[in-house]
Amino acid sequence: IRSAFPSTANIAMTIEWGGIPGNCNDKSFANPAVLGDCGSAPRPGAMEVWDRENQKWVKVAEPNYAPVLSFGGWVGAITNTCKNQDAAYDFLKFMNSPEISMQDVMVGDTGYNVYRYSHIENLQAWIDAGYSEQDAKEYLDAVQADLESPNVLIDLRIPGKPEYVDTVLDLHVNMAIVGLEDPKAALKTVYDEWEKITERLGRDRQKLMYQTMMGME
Repeated sequence: IRSAFPSTANIAMTIEWGGIPGNCNDKSFANPAVLGDCGSAPRPGAMEVWDRENQKWVKVAEPNYAPVLSFGGWVGAITNTCKNQDAAYDFLKFMNSPEISMQDVMVGDTGYNVYRYSHIENLQAWIDAGYSEQDAKEYLDAVQADLESPNVLIDLRIPGKPEYVDTVLDLHVNMAIVGLEDPKAALKTVYDEWEKITERLGRDRQKLMYQTMMGME
């Protein structure tokens, strides 16, 4: 879907990574019907929320938005065996500078998405890079709304995360999507496997780590 959405003009809407608008404004890649007319918006909110204390769904007066920052972020590291640590540091500093990072986040295939206010505030730079003004503004507004939401959910950052997500969740969700597992059975398997992982790593410790990750007291 990531490549078909901008290139075929056969897909009306997709929930995807932030690189899609870049591909939709790439003249060498985007379908002419899509070029400059991609559109972006935060994901819809819900009119019901789950009351965990009372174990029931509760209706709310306004849509409840819970944006997901679903990637832990890129990390640059310099090992203690590096023979040119100062040069390595200067390179990382250069790549992460406002000027260079601005170029990276505007290209759909770099894997970098907006993460500085300077990326959001400089609308003209996006237009100069070939984006339509409407596409650029909608995209930057949507990203800013997600980043500044008080209800944002960040990527899981606790011990066992690769097991929870990569080994178990992704596997069985994908099996259900392609029809190799019944959806309810797949989710039951995920639940059972997550319970095993949690018990092995220590439930109380996992709760504490999750609360720390979320900034909860």
